[in-house]
Amino acid sequence: MMEWALSQLVSYSLLAWSLYLSITVLAAYFARGWGIIAGHIAIAFVVIWYDLQWIQTAMHAPGWNGTPDMDVVFHFGVWMRVLLINTVLLPLAFLTRWLSIRRIK
Repeated sequence: MMEWALSQLVSYSLLAWSLYLSITVLAAYFARGWGIIAGHIAIAFVVIWYDLQWIQTAMHAPGWNGTPDMDVVFHFGVWMRVLLINTVLLPLAFLTRWLSIRRIK
C-alpha cells in the first residue's frame, strides 16, 4: 500500500505540486479555518482536471486499444488520489493556520 501511495504522489509534476502547495498555504493563511476546507476542495478539482487531461490524452493517442478508459476503476483511482494528496497536505494546512494565528497575536 505504501508503494502505491508513493508512486501516486510522485506521478505528478513539480509544477502540479507547486500549485497544490500554493493553494494549501494561501487558503489556510488568508481564509483561516474555512480556507483549509476550501483549499482542499480546490485541490480536489485540480487533481480531477489533471487526471481527466491525462486519460483523454491517452485515449486520443494513435493506436489506442481501449486501455486506459474512463470506467469505474479510473474514477475510483481519481478519488483515491484526491484523498491521498489532500491527506498529505493537511499537516501543512494546519501548520500554516497555526502560524497565521500566532502572527496576529
